[in-house]
Amino acid sequence: MGIINGKGGNRPPISSPTIVIRVNLYEVLPLFGYVVLMEYGVYGTNRGASPALYTLIGVYIELFHVGEVGFVRGRVYATNRANVNAFRGFYPYAWLCYYVCHNSPPFPNIIRWLFQPHNKEFMVCHFCGQNTENFPCGNCGSYNVLDKGFVRLVDFMGGDVAVVQAARVSFGQGLKTPERDKRLIEYLMEHGHGTPFEHSVFKFHVKCPIFVAREWFRHRIASYNEISQRYVEVKEEFYVPEKLRKQSSKNKQASEIADFENEGEILEMIGKAYREVYSIYRELLERGVARELARIVLPLGTYTQFYWTVNSRSLMNFLKLRMSEDAQYEIREYARVIYLIFREKMPWTAEAWEKFGRKNP
Repeated sequence: MGIINGKGGNRPPISSPTIVIRVNLYEVLPLFGYVVLMEYGVYGTNRGASPALYTLIGVYIELFHVGEVGFVRGRVYATNRANVNAFRGFYPYAWLCYYVCHNSPPFPNIIRWLFQPHNKEFMVCHFCGQNTENFPCGNCGSYNVLDKGFVRLVDFMGGDVAVVQAARVSFGQGLKTPERDKRLIEYLMEHGHGTPFEHSVFKFHVKCPIFVAREWFRHRIASYNEISQRYVEVKEEFYVPEKLRKQSSKNKQASEIADFENEGEILEMIGKAYREVYSIYRELLERGVARELARIVLPLGTYTQFYWTVNSRSLMNFLKLRMSEDAQYEIREYARVIYLIFREKMPWTAEAWEKFGRKNP
């Protein structure tokens, strides 16, 4: 079969016979492994090229829209620091095109783990509290994000059809054939005709740390309603990162993955601070201090909830900025989930947006 060249770079030679299948990881790994989906090719944390998956597990799959998979201290991580479960979604598909590398793979233990039978594992949905095998949750349709957060689509109006209808009303026309309607959306995207995209609207329910919400609310062409700490007592729910990061050496406002000595102790320090602060908060309430005043001791890692109603034009602007590599990791995780929902509900628009470089229509 020889060397296959693609957008991600030169792939390694594949011995024959080998089955190569092209799969869309939006379908194979729908948030099960929390792998960020990028353009064409598998990328490692060292920004390696598309042979990364081949090198890691000795499996060749013609992948597209997959990204940023890497190894840190022997564990498999995606950009959200997910653990080795990130690759479990490959399991049934990988068998179809499995072959043994001529060169010994560098991570034999993980390779053996990947290709042995596994019992089904269930996760607890952060919204409804029920066990679910994958996400979106089979009970409520919610997606888990970070350690306690979620995103769920509450309502949706419009879709690709609404965009086409809004664009063609200028000529007193409506829908035509699917092929022509799809081409129209691509034309609108390419030439920056953005108003038709404002006729499709999403309504989300989000639970995230306060520091993520404060970044989120800077996107002002939308409607927000947030839970009030004046009306309700705050639950003991705080964000604890799975992996610590250090300040970026290249970007003053960004961070990068790093190894810390006694990382467990540092994470415990964070947890201890949360526990102490929440204890003070509870004591203030018990002593009669008003909720609106007692809340001043709570940290930015406290979880909040809000409803977010946004049209697809503004949504694409949000995704462009918050899926960017220089966006903070935590909000990127939420943007990634939002993108999956956007892509499911408006596939033509999402495809055109990707095709023309994620520019704002």
